[in-house]
Amino acid sequence: MSKCPGPNDNYLRDICVRLNYTEILRKKTSIHCMRKWRATKHFLEIYKATNDKEYALGETCVFLGHSKNRMDIARYYILQDNLEI
Repeated sequence: MSKCPGPNDNYLRDICVRLNYTEILRKKTSIHCMRKWRATKHFLEIYKATNDKEYALGETCVFLGHSKNRMDIARYYILQDNLEI
């Protein structure tokens, strides 16, 4: 099994092994990538339930530990990969 690149490598590797997400360890990833993936998943869940992009972005900001007025981060972080929304 390969070692994950980036900061906190061992922490990420240990969690992935414990949760049996070992496939991800073969790919280039980091805590930041995992955080972005989870934030995008959170955003899409809320957006699909409410069909309100601004609300979903605000809730995702809070989920990430930011205040709702950090929409600039959420827009860049999430919408760059979901331009159709």
